[in-house]
Amino acid sequence: MIDLANELPKIQLGSGVVSLEIRWLEQSLEKAASAAGYTQWLPAEHVAQTINAYLLSNASRQPVSLEAFALTVRGVLEGIGYGEVAPYFLRGGIELGFSLLDVSERVLPGFELGFFHECQRALERLLACEALGKILFQDMVPAVKKVLNRPHWCLECERMRDEIVCFIRYRLAHSRHAANLAFSIH
Repeated sequence: MIDLANELPKIQLGSGVVSLEIRWLEQSLEKAASAAGYTQWLPAEHVAQTINAYLLSNASRQPVSLEAFALTVRGVLEGIGYGEVAPYFLRGGIELGFSLLDVSERVLPGFELGFFHECQRALERLLACEALGKILFQDMVPAVKKVLNRPHWCLECERMRDEIVCFIRYRLAHSRHAANLAFSIH
């Protein structure tokens, strides 16, 4: 028999599925509590663990929609006496990390066009999520070095980095789903 006790609940985001990260949920709860006027909200860790356990015990193995997830969290907050925090949970949309290194690992080293193609596909899946508020593009340096198959940073790496930044900016500027989307590239 396989023990699935440590499996994380899955959340449907646009055309993709992600695992619920407990630390992210804690941070989102703390952010909502801060917006509600709490300077330091100690129950965040316990509430995140409770929500995780609830989703695992009451849901099928199918991913839960983001809307159902947010309603569950707000319901738990109201149920434990923190109804004033509930309206602030995911108020500005969700913030997701996008690892450029993960994308670079899907293509052969030196295949720059393949990297841009994979990046475009990943962005399309990500932008299908209407509740997206911010994307954090991460791992630029290791991704560039992997794509170019370079052990050290060089002028060619700088050129590639600049092309990736322009590519991301262009794709987001021309996406009908990214009108109010914030992003950063690191």
